[in-house]
Amino acid sequence: MRPAIPASTGVDAAFKLLLKRLDRVRQSVNRSAARDMKRDDYEAVKAWMEVGQTVGEFGERVQNFLAEWRRLVKTSHMKPPREGVAGKSIGGGKSRKTPTWKFCEPAIKFVAEHGGSATHAEVLAALETRLVLTDADRRPLKRGPAWHVSVKRAARQCRQEGWIDRRVDLVWKLTSKGRAVAAQGAKWQGPQQ
Repeated sequence: MRPAIPASTGVDAAFKLLLKRLDRVRQSVNRSAARDMKRDDYEAVKAWMEVGQTVGEFGERVQNFLAEWRRLVKTSHMKPPREGVAGKSIGGGKSRKTPTWKFCEPAIKFVAEHGGSATHAEVLAALETRLVLTDADRRPLKRGPAWHVSVKRAARQCRQEGWIDRRVDLVWKLTSKGRAVAAQGAKWQGPQQ
């Protein structure tokens, strides 16, 4: 599949190149600090440590921008379903299954409203009343409706994003990052590449 954003691979490559060059700068700073340490010039070492810390923090911000860029490119590949009345698809009379990532934002918002923690059953009940589910979403599977499986996958995506804690007891517990996302009203932009 070709990228939907023209020249997006060039931007990705530029971020990677910037990260490599920042790593070289960090190595150079470390060498300079080691050289000054051998000379017992502790003031210079302290200054190099501050520079190194600043470079490291900048590198983390660049990593975050790269991740955000990749999410943007990934979501540009996805076409949202065209919906008509009551979740019915406009084209062809068939309803399409809602993409898994579309369950993340409303689930995170519900958990935040619920005090930062909710059972999987509570999340399912809330989403059923808040969302327009298509016929494909309601299609029965062995373990229940198809959208239940999608919500379980959405929980996995939220864990990968660091929005909820990794748990085995099917409880959605927001992390500080998840609380920030819910508070900002930031939209889930699909899974990372």
